[in-house]
Amino acid sequence: MTLRVGVLIYDGCVQFEVVLAAFFVQQKGKVETYGIEMRDHRSAEGFRLQPDHPLSELDPDALDAFIVPGGQPDAILDNAVLAEKLRELNARGKLIAAICGAPVHLSRAGVLEGRSFTSSIYHERPGDFVSGTYVDRDVVEDGNIVTAWPNAFVDFAIVLADRLGLFQDREDREETVRVFREFKRG
Repeated sequence: MTLRVGVLIYDGCVQFEVVLAAFFVQQKGKVETYGIEMRDHRSAEGFRLQPDHPLSELDPDALDAFIVPGGQPDAILDNAVLAEKLRELNARGKLIAAICGAPVHLSRAGVLEGRSFTSSIYHERPGDFVSGTYVDRDVVEDGNIVTAWPNAFVDFAIVLADRLGLFQDREDREETVRVFREFKRG
């Protein structure tokens, strides 16, 4: 069975935060994008993004992981469909990854209850986080949840690749770290 990872897209999502993780997935699996609405969206970087599927049709059993990029959270804050899908993914133990401001959506959906997380917007918007325990680290793993600050997008991608079994072996992982984190030639 092919590895399948869903990525949420929405107006103002920060594409660069998840591009490297998606690149790693594409080496051995398939990335599918989901939109709250089936229309063109504009990323924070100005790219036009077209979702493959409506979020309402996401089948948690058909995915191995789901990634929520950061961006301005107000664009999708408290979206009922997003919250429902996050709870369904969590109930099935699927890997859920959120970066930058995106952990707020996990918190408001209740999937961070009893868990640790990190987020770059926690200090400016602590009242928006209704569940979970904030930890001041670049990347936090707690069970099936991975959260990260935006500056840690490379480590975020490497953690996801580790969790999804994308590296061939230790040497493959070390080369990836050298190239993408340390900016050295392979």
